[in-house]
Amino acid sequence: MNKKPITLINKTRPKVVSIDNITGDSTKEDWQAVENEKKYYQLVVSLRNLRQEIGLTQKELSEKANLPRATVVKVESGRRNTTLETLMHMAQAMGKDLVVGLQ
Repeated sequence: MNKKPITLINKTRPKVVSIDNITGDSTKEDWQAVENEKKYYQLVVSLRNLRQEIGLTQKELSEKANLPRATVVKVESGRRNTTLETLMHMAQAMGKDLVVGLQ
């Protein structure tokens, strides 16, 4: 019986990289973009948490908001940069007002 040799993969630990090496080239605009993404993520997490707290499924929310279920899924996952109108419909369907402000 012919036995094939077993090749072991040499697993090495990843190189340690300091945070300064990663962020050193970041501009003020880069950091602002990161902050904007964080705010958007916090908003969609809040929407999802509210929906779950009041006991609605995505399908039920989509029906109450008169939106396709796929839209609710994409908004909640952060995969869709949605419109204010869509966010307002979702909030109103859950008995809330969407409040947008400038600082």
